[in-house]
Amino acid sequence: MENTREEIATQLYPKLGKWLADQLDRKGMSMRSAALYVGVSHGTLARTRLGLAPDINTLRKLAEWGKVSLAYLLGLMDIPLWEESTDRTAAVLLESNPVLREIVLSVAQLAPETQREIEAFVKFKGAHQHS
Repeated sequence: MENTREEIATQLYPKLGKWLADQLDRKGMSMRSAALYVGVSHGTLARTRLGLAPDINTLRKLAEWGKVSLAYLLGLMDIPLWEESTDRTAAVLLESNPVLREIVLSVAQLAPETQREIEAFVKFKGAHQHS
């Protein structure tokens, strides 16, 4: 069963909300000042703080602001690696391919062990696809 865009947009991402709260505390910023700095509305940042999935442009801006990867913000990685060129490529891919974005957002909701199993399967398939 496919999720609609609205259903995906309202899925909860508690790790993202906690990360945002931690960033605000660490940087000593109010949500309003952070929203201005990041370039999003206060409402968007408030919804993100509650764990609601923002759009990909907001995710990209938050990743740049916090110097973390999109994968980290989506809960796909435990290590907050940030590489500007990689994240911009990922943002373009996710923005231009709604099916891929839906898959990434769905995988982010799975348990970490299940995410690792999917990652191992994808790596396995990728390694054997070229054989």
